Amino acid sequence: MQRFTEVFPNLKTDRETERLLPYLDVSGIRYSRDKKSLLIFMRVHRLVGSPMLRKIEQAVDEQVLSDYQGTLCAQICEEYELSDSYTLPAIMEEYKGSLLQELCGRSPSSERILKKAEWETREDGIHLTVDDYELARRHQKDWTAGIHRILAERFHLDVQVDISYRKPKEHVFLLFGEENAAAAPQAPLPSAPADEVPLSSAPVQSAPVYEVPFEELPPMPDDAQAAKNVPAPIPEDQKKTAEKAASSAE
Repeated sequence: MQRFTEVFPNLKTDRETERLLPYLDVSGIRYSRDKKSLLIFMRVHRLVGSPMLRKIEQAVDEQVLSDYQGTLCAQICEEYELSDSYTLPAIMEEYKGSLLQELCGRSPSSERILKKAEWETREDGIHLTVDDYELARRHQKDWTAGIHRILAERFHLDVQVDISYRKPKEHVFLLFGEENAAAAPQAPLPSAPADEVPLSSAPVQSAPVYEVPFEELPPMPDDAQAAKNVPAPIPEDQKKTAEKAASSAE
C-alpha cells in the first residue's frame, strides 16, 4: 500500500482534486486482460463522487499514459474505508448521483425513470418505487443487482434492494396537463433503443492478472522533454513572406 501522491508524485490537477489526493491510497496497479486499461486499485478514506475520480483518470491518461495515444487508459477501481458514522442513509445521500450514473450507463431512459423514483433508504436496505413502464420491469433485476453489487464492492455493505411500481403520469402531463391526467389515455413509454444497455447488465470484468510494480509505471515527461513536443513559433519575417507568397498565388 502506498499513498497516491507517492505513486504519482508529479501529477498535476486542479485545486479541488488536489485536496482529495491525501485521502487516496494505492493498493495495486495491474493491466486488464486485454491490455487496454491500467487498473489502479485505490482505498479511499473520504466519500467522493465518481466524477472526481474520473478527473483523476483523465489526468493520468494525459500526463502519464500520453505516449500510448489512447490505446492504454487509466481505470480507477475504488474501495471506500470510512468511519462508522457513514451509515447507509448517509452514504446514499452523497453517493446516489454517482450510483445512478454508473447503474444506467448508456440508458437515458433508465436514468430518467430512476431519478423520478422514490428512494427509501433504511439501515439495512433500499426500497424504490418506480413508474410502471415496460422498461422498468425489464430492467428490474439489472437495477437491483447493480445497486447491491456497487455497494458491496465499494463499501462492503450487504444491502437488500427491492422495487415496487406505481401508476406513471409524467408522460401524460406533457400532453394533457396535470389536471386532466386521470382522464388521459395511458400510452406506454416507448421501449429503450437496442443500444441502451445499463452498465450493471454488462459482464463484470474478471480479476486482472498482469500486475505492474509501482517502479515500472510509465515515466512522466519532465519540463524539458515536454517543451520539445511544443512546436516553435514561426518568426514574423517568415510569416510575412508566406503571406505574400499566398497572395501572389491567388
